[in-house]
Amino acid sequence: MSLRDDARLHGHVSARAPLRVRPALSFRTQLSDHLQAAAPALVVVVATLISAFVVGVAFSGSALDWTAEAGPVETATVCLYGVVILAGLLVWRQGQAIGALVGVAALLMALRELDAHAAFTRFGVFSTRLYARPDVPMAEKIAAATAVALLAVLVIVALRGAWRDLTGRTPVPAATLAVLVVFGLVLKQIDALPRQLHGLGLPLSEGLLSVSKAVEEIGEMALPLLLALALVQLPHRRRR
Repeated sequence: MSLRDDARLHGHVSARAPLRVRPALSFRTQLSDHLQAAAPALVVVVATLISAFVVGVAFSGSALDWTAEAGPVETATVCLYGVVILAGLLVWRQGQAIGALVGVAALLMALRELDAHAAFTRFGVFSTRLYARPDVPMAEKIAAATAVALLAVLVIVALRGAWRDLTGRTPVPAATLAVLVVFGLVLKQIDALPRQLHGLGLPLSEGLLSVSKAVEEIGEMALPLLLALALVQLPHRRRR
């Protein structure tokens, strides 16, 4: 009897062969599923960036006015967040816990868009200076800490309720929300880029500043759209 036959007789070959094949197949399948799930969100992001670039280039003179703080683009973005908040509540009332998470996320992002974190206090409610500086009234510190604590509890409760949905076997909403998080971080860096370059003695020209501002502000309009997309995708996942 050969060594190969002896190994097959004792089960070594038959036991080890599947272990070398299954992980590779499982990884490819999971990667394909995640990419397919994220595809609609990536389309929204790419379409928004192209639109923003076109606006920044074609309407460079007016784009800075449209994308100014509290301007038309920012106002439209906040209105979109309001629609998503209502839609998230409706989905939550229908028994889908992720609707509450999307609604809470839209509320927090709308407040951030309105700069509400610093609208009623000397410093932002998430800034350590507000709580560390002795010249800040104690009542202001307590009110800010209470607001932050309430928001944290709201996020934890919503995330806990939606965790099963986010980690389910069909990760469509989770993939969309992941794209949203990554794109939000990219937009934050784009927002800081002109200031960083100016600090290095490399100020942007008016044309480039117009494009940068258009990409940031119009790009932020994609964030509530991605939240809405996650809600739209929920029925498809439920039926699977």
